[in-house]
Amino acid sequence: MKIFSLLLIIGALLISSCNSEQPVEPQIQEDILGLWELHAQTGTAADICDGQLGELAQFSANGQAYFQCPGADIYYASYTAVDNVLTFTDTGLQYNISLPNDTNMILTAIGIDRILTYSRNLIYQN
Repeated sequence: MKIFSLLLIIGALLISSCNSEQPVEPQIQEDILGLWELHAQTGTAADICDGQLGELAQFSANGQAYFQCPGADIYYASYTAVDNVLTFTDTGLQYNISLPNDTNMILTAIGIDRILTYSRNLIYQN
């Protein structure tokens, strides 16, 4: 009886591990991918670089964003971008995404007073 119970438990564990779902890939809008440079910031809430222009932002297809303030180390953040809403998953901070043309992106914060205007950095694109 003990052997049967042990086999039953092992079988249940094997079946449950076979049915486990694969990790969900982040949902990412392709139009924001690439390297962007901060050219304007308005509002009362400061950004990562405390309002310093020239911040570089790299949005990658793997759901990782890389930010670098002039003269500072790189900051990493996980994100999703779906239906023109950018969400940083670690903080929950959200932005409405506006792309008026191929070279400009405007991020308007949801719930705080911050608007960030980026230009696509074509010189350093991958």
